[in-house]
Amino acid sequence: MGDIIDLTTSKPFISAEWIGKGKKYDTNILPSFVVDARFATTALPAAQQSWIPSPSLSVSQILTLSLPAPSSTIVTVTAKRWFSEDRPDEDFTYLSSRPIPPNDVIKELEGAFGQAWLNGAQSMIDPRFNDGRDRLPLWVLTFWKEMNTVIRAQSTWRASEVWLSAESRTTESTQVMAKARELLSVLPWKADVGYGTTTLVFAQLLGTQWLSDDVMDQMMDNLASQVCSVASTAKALVGSSKLAMVLELVAPSWDFSAKNARILSQYEVQITGFGYRWLYFPAHVHGNHWIAVMVDFHEKTIRYGDSLEGSSPPPKTLVQMLKRWLDARFGGQFRLLNEQMAHGMQTDTFSCGIVTANTIAHAIFGEALWQPSSRSMARASWFIINAREYLQKDQLRQLEPGYGAMGLASVDVLGNSEVLEFIAKNNTPPQSAQVEVLATDVNPPYLDRLPMLPSESHNKLSLSFILDAPCHTTFSRSGLDDDELDTAWDLATDILLDHPPSPQDELEDAISNATLAETSLVGWLKGSWSNNLKRTRSETSVSSQALASETEPPEKRAPQPVKKQARIPMESRTIVLKRTMANGRSLTALGNGLRADFDHP
Repeated sequence: MGDIIDLTTSKPFISAEWIGKGKKYDTNILPSFVVDARFATTALPAAQQSWIPSPSLSVSQILTLSLPAPSSTIVTVTAKRWFSEDRPDEDFTYLSSRPIPPNDVIKELEGAFGQAWLNGAQSMIDPRFNDGRDRLPLWVLTFWKEMNTVIRAQSTWRASEVWLSAESRTTESTQVMAKARELLSVLPWKADVGYGTTTLVFAQLLGTQWLSDDVMDQMMDNLASQVCSVASTAKALVGSSKLAMVLELVAPSWDFSAKNARILSQYEVQITGFGYRWLYFPAHVHGNHWIAVMVDFHEKTIRYGDSLEGSSPPPKTLVQMLKRWLDARFGGQFRLLNEQMAHGMQTDTFSCGIVTANTIAHAIFGEALWQPSSRSMARASWFIINAREYLQKDQLRQLEPGYGAMGLASVDVLGNSEVLEFIAKNNTPPQSAQVEVLATDVNPPYLDRLPMLPSESHNKLSLSFILDAPCHTTFSRSGLDDDELDTAWDLATDILLDHPPSPQDELEDAISNATLAETSLVGWLKGSWSNNLKRTRSETSVSSQALASETEPPEKRAPQPVKKQARIPMESRTIVLKRTMANGRSLTALGNGLRADFDHP
């Protein structure tokens, strides 16, 4: 019992009490402050952080850099002999150009580091150079790890560039490949795209790599956005790869409750509440293959499309688990149709992901079926789509302070107790569902000027929304599409908060007094809005000319045409604004700084 360590202690780390005391490095029993101290010793100093190329460099820029070559030397020295209790050298500038150890050696050293540090190691030895006489700072392990990542990424992007050149065989493909190559000059080589992934995964599309679930879900998000912009496809819901993964984990237990199967329950709310007829999603089967899956809730049928039809075994487990969920939660007996979805046939070992996306696009939009002869052009086209989408969102993040915050919004229908009570009582979700949206990662200067109270439960800025829509993107990323997120943020944080109405203010004044330096008016000024206040409606129309005039000097600005003006009484600082979207849907936002209502008739 004497070896038990109190994990709840909060005293500071004192080296003399832990280092060289014969203790075992085990993160399961060591106090967190000891583990924190271990990682602090490997933190890269600010001066050396500049040795690591910035993730914001473009792909073209990273390809021009001369990086330390990974060592090809066979290392026979055990990991323990890489550590020393000697103090590190004062001059270690040679590290930035010296070849780094092989990847397997770096992993072995990382595994041995904790115990070596606890035993008293103060420096590292590199037996490959200078007969092992150099004493390197402990943070060199972090430098090697990060530089190894950069070197591997550079190699990946270089292979993509070579592939683009090699695949420019026809006039049409040459044009597509040229567009993809142009994007390499502006696309960051490893920028964060959210959801735990980076732009580095885009390189999977420029070559013959298998596609990860991250890339598959990016393609599904794009298809879902297209569905929401085409009225004729509004009854189709595009899901993510997570759906199949969760099915195989949860279905064996027959417990599809919201507590046990949160993602599945979110899909149930969408499907039954918004009246979707079809559900499409990709599924990873047999450990190495992507297929497309379709569910028809009217006909109660299941179909799938396999680009290796005839040579790949049927996905029996997936179908069994899917049927179990559908039968239990949507009533009736769903059956698997013998005829597969229309799909292309791959003749290689790496095109299943692209064909799966095409199979779903063909089923929803009638897109031409994938052909082996155009496989490279299809991959490059998807790269262009993903890269452009990232760049557009990144530009918005730079131009609009609040965009990044709403981009990280967490949307959770099932977290609302009223919705759960309604479902429990009526065995179906309500037509309207109140959900909470947490806007996080807001720049402090921007947050400070918002007259909005933080959510007590989350201690973060919060906005709530009421959704009533026949068409929404999947819950795998967000229940709100980009237009809705942007508009909600603009209304709540810009016009309605920066320029709250008062007895002396009119809607015209709130708009004309706002400048592009303070607020984003792009979404506001391009639409047709109506001002609704306590059952009193007055129509307001702002022309696109007003948007252009915002960038001109005040004396040259064109007057903003307002059909009717509405006085806003002090006791009700609330505005309801309605805009007709380009796709025919309407968007209504109620802004009092705390709430926004979305209504899609």
